[in-house]
Amino acid sequence: MSDVSLYVAVITAAAGVAGGSIPSVTSVIRDGRQAKRDQQNHQTETERQACLDLLAAASELRARVANAADCHGDEIDARLAQIRDLEA
Repeated sequence: MSDVSLYVAVITAAAGVAGGSIPSVTSVIRDGRQAKRDQQNHQTETERQACLDLLAAASELRARVANAADCHGDEIDARLAQIRDLEA
């Protein structure tokens, strides 16, 4: 008879431990998913900013090339050097 009560006590304790750990497990899962979403958002924002920076650099380069066409004489060499530096 004492074997049955021992089994009942072990099963009850195991159920209590399992039931008590469910909120912790769900919290860990939720935090993991949130961290993954945050990382994806950060990556997307980084890529977006890189694209905007590239677009701004291309626009600036285009403007400098257009302005260089208006230059004459010794000034053109300095402007072309600036354009080559920006292009690199």
